[in-house]
Amino acid sequence: MLKSDLIKELAEKNPHLKEKDIKYLLESFLSIIKDSIKEDKRVELRSFGVFTPSLKKAREGLNPKTGKKIRVETKKSVRFKPGKVLFDSLNTDN
Repeated sequence: MLKSDLIKELAEKNPHLKEKDIKYLLESFLSIIKDSIKEDKRVELRSFGVFTPSLKKAREGLNPKTGKKIRVETKKSVRFKPGKVLFDSLNTDN
């Protein structure tokens, strides 16, 4: 599902809201999550899941083209762990 599909579906379920307002709210929501993760804060959405910032340590890797060793710098990443309700809904026939 694309973000535009999500906006359309939200607009269908909330006909009292304008699509541009839904888009603004969704952008704001995602921005808050992104900014929180950038600040190394954990974001928990009950029954959906948890976004946790993580740090990948520097390491030696291989250039797939040449096979030579290269240094891969430290990187920030994000982990997602689905909540119980989401996880259970994926594994049932409902």
